[in-house]
Amino acid sequence: MRRIKSLRAIASIAVGLFVTFWQSHDAAVGLVALSIFTVCYGLRTLFGSPKYFPIALIALITAFISATNIESVSLFVILVAIWGAAQAAIDFVNQDLIGAALALLLALLFALLPLDVVSAVGFFGAYLIVSGVHLGIAAYSPKK
Repeated sequence: MRRIKSLRAIASIAVGLFVTFWQSHDAAVGLVALSIFTVCYGLRTLFGSPKYFPIALIALITAFISATNIESVSLFVILVAIWGAAQAAIDFVNQDLIGAALALLLALLFALLPLDVVSAVGFFGAYLIVSGVHLGIAAYSPKK
């Protein structure tokens, strides 16, 4: 489990840094970031824990959808909202309440507030960084 958390932390922070330091925060950047993150997440889940095959399949389908429609702001917002809700449920089931709360906040933010594209991509990048730091701390904290 620690290895899975550490790999997820690395993917989150790497993609979050990509979003943070890329000059343009348009829909294409957001969808590329979402695609990269979901491919990393799906492959990590598939090879790290085969019992979560449905989660890996959902992640890879999300990556495919986001990669095919590069300029759609509304698609980016919808996919992040759905991804956040699904991630919140997964983290809640795995008893990661902080991760579940962060993902639920992301889903609610994208589902309920009218976000412009720059804010939406920025919030997604911020979620990735905060989530990655949380997962990194959780992966390397001593066991109870």
